[in-house]
Amino acid sequence: MNFKKLTNVIYITPKDDQVYTVIKEVNEIEALYTLDFNDELVPENKVKLNTHSVFSVPSSMRDGHIADYHYHQLVNHVLYYLKSNNPYPDIKVSRESDIICFETTIELPEILEEKKYFHEEMDKLNALIGQVNSQIKSRFNKHIEVILKLPLHTHYLHAIRI
Repeated sequence: MNFKKLTNVIYITPKDDQVYTVIKEVNEIEALYTLDFNDELVPENKVKLNTHSVFSVPSSMRDGHIADYHYHQLVNHVLYYLKSNNPYPDIKVSRESDIICFETTIELPEILEEKKYFHEEMDKLNALIGQVNSQIKSRFNKHIEVILKLPLHTHYLHAIRI
């Protein structure tokens, strides 16, 4: 058995749909993997390793459930990437429905120099979103809205296209 628990894989369903999922359990005795898609038991020859981007998406989808499941898995990976690469310890990254939020308690600046610094920081957050966009090949033709929440204010950052 070549794969390990929590390995990201693309699973080919019996209907030839490709589902992005992870290996939930490895059963070496029976040479089977339990995938985190309907707890499906799959032999090794049916599991295809994802050797490209961690943000891979299915090539075809005929079942709405597969599409929704995969979409939410992808949004969760985007969120994990943003949390892991967030350059600001005072900004919390979270998800509200299909919106990704950067939250902070920093007040909106009023002095010109502080505004300049604030915009530089927003540029860094937008650059981080740009890194995510460069790793995703759009297949869902949707955008994840990204906002920065400040006390009493909300700023819209670049969207993430998936």
